[in-house]
Amino acid sequence: MTIGNSTPEHELATTHPSLHNMRVLKHKDVFGIFHVSGDIPPELDTPAGLFSNDMRILSRWRFMIMGARLKYLSGGFDKNGLVMTSHLTNYGFTDHSGHTVPENTVSLHRSKFILNEMLYEKAVITNHGLSPVSLQAVLRFGSDFKDIFEIRGLQRSRKGTHFDTVYEADFCKTTYRGLDGQERYCQLRFSRRPDIMTLNEATFAMVLAPEQQWELICRIGAMGGDMPEHDYALALTMAREDLETKLRDWLKVKTDNEMFNAWLDVSSKAVALLVTDLPSGPYPYAGIPWFSVPFGRDGVITALQVLNFNPGIAKGVLQYLSDHQASEYLDFREAEPGRILHETRQSEMACLGEVPFQKYYGSVDSTPLFIMLAEAYYKATGDAAFIKKMMPSLQAALQWIEKDGDKDGDGFVEYIRHSDKGLFTQGWKDSYDSVFHEDGVLAEPPVALCEVQGYAYAAYRAMAFLNEQFGSPGETGRLQEKADDLFRRFNDTFWDEALGGYVMALDGGKKPCRVKSSNMGHLLFSGIVPEERAGKIVNLLMSPEFFSGWGIRTVGTGEARFNPISYHNGSVWPHDSSVIAAGFARYGYYREAFQILHALFQMAQHVERMLLPELICGFPKIKENGVVLYPTACLPQAWSSAAVFMTLSAALGLSTEGGKASATHLNDHDGLFQRLEIWRDNVKIFSSREDSAPSD
Repeated sequence: MTIGNSTPEHELATTHPSLHNMRVLKHKDVFGIFHVSGDIPPELDTPAGLFSNDMRILSRWRFMIMGARLKYLSGGFDKNGLVMTSHLTNYGFTDHSGHTVPENTVSLHRSKFILNEMLYEKAVITNHGLSPVSLQAVLRFGSDFKDIFEIRGLQRSRKGTHFDTVYEADFCKTTYRGLDGQERYCQLRFSRRPDIMTLNEATFAMVLAPEQQWELICRIGAMGGDMPEHDYALALTMAREDLETKLRDWLKVKTDNEMFNAWLDVSSKAVALLVTDLPSGPYPYAGIPWFSVPFGRDGVITALQVLNFNPGIAKGVLQYLSDHQASEYLDFREAEPGRILHETRQSEMACLGEVPFQKYYGSVDSTPLFIMLAEAYYKATGDAAFIKKMMPSLQAALQWIEKDGDKDGDGFVEYIRHSDKGLFTQGWKDSYDSVFHEDGVLAEPPVALCEVQGYAYAAYRAMAFLNEQFGSPGETGRLQEKADDLFRRFNDTFWDEALGGYVMALDGGKKPCRVKSSNMGHLLFSGIVPEERAGKIVNLLMSPEFFSGWGIRTVGTGEARFNPISYHNGSVWPHDSSVIAAGFARYGYYREAFQILHALFQMAQHVERMLLPELICGFPKIKENGVVLYPTACLPQAWSSAAVFMTLSAALGLSTEGGKASATHLNDHDGLFQRLEIWRDNVKIFSSREDSAPSD
């Protein structure tokens, strides 16, 4: 994402230390980023903190014993990914009785999770020594109320007002009134009264006999009124029940490869973690920390990825995007009638218009993807009543493609920004330098990306089909003709025989960007590639130029701007590889789809918790080196966590029609597993051990 004239939005985060030693928790619109120790470090350049609606309400949270930091031993998550744990111990110290306490005598076990607007943390201190210890535990805390964009590097000339912290007994509350007039809060409550309480520190004195334990429950919330009275155990039960509810309707896949099963399990739970129940239905927020809000493109692609496994997510995404579809022209927000949302935020800077992202439409592909999702959802579920209700929004989206989406009237869909505070590049590869010519010179807008023409083609076909189903058959012929015409003109204009594939884009002067890119795989996904050219694209993308061993690079290794450590010019994005795998399967290249699945599975085995990050660096796979992580990648990221489901669907030929599932390649596993079963509602509907798969 790009802010201003030249600063990529993602690069606002690159000055921060790596997120790899951080841990993430989320529920609804509150998320937390913690050091593995469980602390929120006080360093000014860290993105750690507890956030509510993109505002950091807790910027410092440090547990100490006798005024000293503790030694980190280990940590992780529970099996559901809900509870973060940290195990720590002491360095040597002298206690209040004057006794020397050797290192590794006192342990601290911390566990925390988020439910609704509140962080719950349990801290248990244990004396493992042979003698009593007299000590003090100190919790230091603070609230800077920084907007997420401040943390990412944007400077503000003015700030709101911090009110004096109110504290008494076991309670502490800090209030901030933003320049937008909204008050935001951080409220702390302890399960026992501190012996000493100040504005930013709580001290607890204790004497522990050998093997005696001391426990403290902390609750931290973003609410201004009274805190809920749920205790730790009850709140944890509620959090687990919420996750179970989100997972209840998922199609289940079981194989004889337990590691693969574990990958499926952690991926489904990561998607569920990011799904937020909005009034319009479930919506997968894009990723933590930088994009924990609704994004149009990300939401649609995530919904497509998991469509065979949980179509209810697609329904929630379609309804939300319909509710927030643009209805007027607003240059600052890149809004045009019928255009589908890029992102929406409720942070102070967004509400004030310091950034345009309160409701922002600068995405060239969200609108055709929205139509593609509607058709896919209808075919998968047969939910005619819902799609009929959606038809006005779909018609408005189609009109945008035909009118405002075609910036220069040549029949292709292009982007050009109208505000210098918006995104310079408006495709999914939205770094400012991601669209370029073979000599490395950046493409000047209006830019027609190749994959966007594929999405537009698929959208025309989808609307032809939906109009036939829902009462406007007169439009069917016209839209099919539009699709056929676009198919011909696209293949005449974008195919480059000397390049051996499709050019990445046309610039504003209609000069082709003769760059080999993974965008070609999205063309297979949309179906705009003639059968006779599909094999060439598959072979190119599976060649060493693109296939790193972990997935498919965003651009080929021989391109002018190739850089394996860049955000979009040579990195590997799991979601990109999954869409490409689906494109392979569409043209019958199931073996290659399985190769991508195998590569992503191997990536999963080399990253923590088997959770695929937003992206990795595009270095070739060398067994002894493992995955080279991108330093500021979001984790979890919705479309990365969902990549396994689309790729598995592609490799198996799995599809759902009218609520009934079918698969064409259950027995072709490329050695990844020998046996596979698919279950719904605890009923087995497919098995690779059977001669034929029964219908659902």
